[in-house]
Amino acid sequence: MFIDEINADFHLKEVSPAIDKGVFLSKTLQTGNNTNLIYLNETGFFSDGFQIFSGEKIKIEDDLNNYTILNINSDNNFLEIDSMINYTQNQGVSINYEGTRPDIGAFEYDPLANTPQIENTQEIKIYPNPAKEYLHIPQSNKFFDYELFTIHGKIISKGKIKSQFLNVTNLEKGVYLIKINNIHTGQAYFSVFIKN
Repeated sequence: MFIDEINADFHLKEVSPAIDKGVFLSKTLQTGNNTNLIYLNETGFFSDGFQIFSGEKIKIEDDLNNYTILNINSDNNFLEIDSMINYTQNQGVSINYEGTRPDIGAFEYDPLANTPQIENTQEIKIYPNPAKEYLHIPQSNKFFDYELFTIHGKIISKGKIKSQFLNVTNLEKGVYLIKINNIHTGQAYFSVFIKN
């Protein structure tokens, strides 16, 4: 089934019975005509790159093209993509795949081909990480604002940074991404942190 299990190459052999036998991550809820919005029964499997990276590439059942996610609206269950498309109700949607449907297994395509590209951003060191009450953001000043995202890309908080400390007491335990923007230069900084 796999190319070389002993040396941990778990790509499928060309004759594997798992090729094109996987399930789609989500299904369309309705028909869409000449639209760049795809309404889904579940958006949590996908990433729009948190407005820091390029969004994931996705594919729709029976469509040979792939599309880049620009934005995810998890409250209204839709993806905004980079092209106008037509689709029907109950079509499968998945992260980019080759063939007629996703494969069963860990490697559907070259994982580096779908790696998000960082655009005008740098990583910033924040502490403590994990955090309980406050995050210390060393490079911040009054010319910075922030956006706080869940691991699924939903913005849960944003505003101006008023000091080098950001209160995270009210966040639920979990993994978060913070994007810090210099409003004068357009430079963006990001970091992932854990809330305990």
